[in-house]
Amino acid sequence: MGADDKGIAVILLVAGIGMFPFGIVIIKQQWEAYKKGEEREWRIALFFEMIDLWSTWVLFLSLLLILGGAALLWR
Repeated sequence: MGADDKGIAVILLVAGIGMFPFGIVIIKQQWEAYKKGEEREWRIALFFEMIDLWSTWVLFLSLLLILGGAALLWR
């Protein structure tokens, strides 16, 4: 593994770890808005939050960056 690969791996790890909290914050904000409703609304809100594009993509992209960076470091 060359020096370039390690640099890319570190960038991926830092970007992924940096983005992860934003996805959590977005989900928490949305959940607080729905938490005031009934239990049935909670379940519906949770379902829609799972497929919500913004928070889901932020979380999955950050996890993908973390895993990609870790794979490059330890291959």
